[in-house]
Amino acid sequence: MTLFFKRAIDDILKNQFLNLVTIITISLSILIVSAFFLFFINTSEIIHSWQKGLRIMAYLQPELSDTDVRQLESAIQALDGVQELRFISKAEALDQLKSQMERQSSLFENLMENPLPDSFEIRMVAASDSWQTIEALASRGRKSPLPATGCTTACSSCAVSRCPSRWAIW
Repeated sequence: MTLFFKRAIDDILKNQFLNLVTIITISLSILIVSAFFLFFINTSEIIHSWQKGLRIMAYLQPELSDTDVRQLESAIQALDGVQELRFISKAEALDQLKSQMERQSSLFENLMENPLPDSFEIRMVAASDSWQTIEALASRGRKSPLPATGCTTACSSCAVSRCPSRWAIW
C-alpha cells in the first residue's frame, strides 16, 4: 500500500505542469458552474420581486398638515395601478433605520432631531409590469392634488415645474 502512495507522489513531482493544468481546469469548471448558479438565483429573486409588484416611495414635505396627508392618501389610493398604500411616519422610519443599522448605532447618538420625512409606501399591482404604466403613474404622482403654498399660478393641481412640489415620487 505504501508503495502505491510513494509511486503517486513521485508521479505528481515528475509531472508538475500536467498536475497544475488539471487543478486549474477543475477550479475554473467549479467557478463557472458556481457563477451560473449564483446568477440564476439572483435573477429568480428579481423576477419574483417584480411579480409581487413594484414599490414606490413618496416622500412628503414637512409642512403638510394631517388633513393634507389624509387628502394625499385618498388621492394616491384613487390612482390606477395602486394595490396597497402605507403611511410611514418619520418616527417609524427612524426606528426602521435604527434597526437596519444596529451595528452603527453610534451614528444616532448625537442626533438632535429626526431628519427623515413622512412618506407613503406605494405597492403597484403586478399587472403594471410595463415601464410605460409605471411612468404614467409617476407623472400623475408628480402633480400635487393639493395647491402648493406660494403658488404663483391659478391652477388647482400644480405641476412640479411651476411651483414647489408637495410630494415627490422617487
